[in-house]
Amino acid sequence: MKPKLMIHAGIHRTGTTALQKLLAHYRGRLAEKGIVYPFSAANHQSIAWSLFRKQMSGTELADQLAGQLPAGVTCVVLSGEDFAIHKDLTWLGALQAHFD
Repeated sequence: MKPKLMIHAGIHRTGTTALQKLLAHYRGRLAEKGIVYPFSAANHQSIAWSLFRKQMSGTELADQLAGQLPAGVTCVVLSGEDFAIHKDLTWLGALQAHFD
């Protein structure tokens, strides 16, 4: 069974930073429950912008995420305000091979 991928695209000034700090702070505890908040940053804004600027493809993101996933992962959470500015979501197609 593929893990779920949740992309939190809360727009600016909606409490997104507080949520991101909470997710980053409890990264270890979440992992114990099968939930991965990947990479070491507090948020995933750089990923949102890299995808938006076509500096990263959905396939590259999928490969990077796959390298972060230990056995038993049920959910991966990405959070970045600027995912909300994306109008072209074709990069999500590459993630469907790995995530629900």
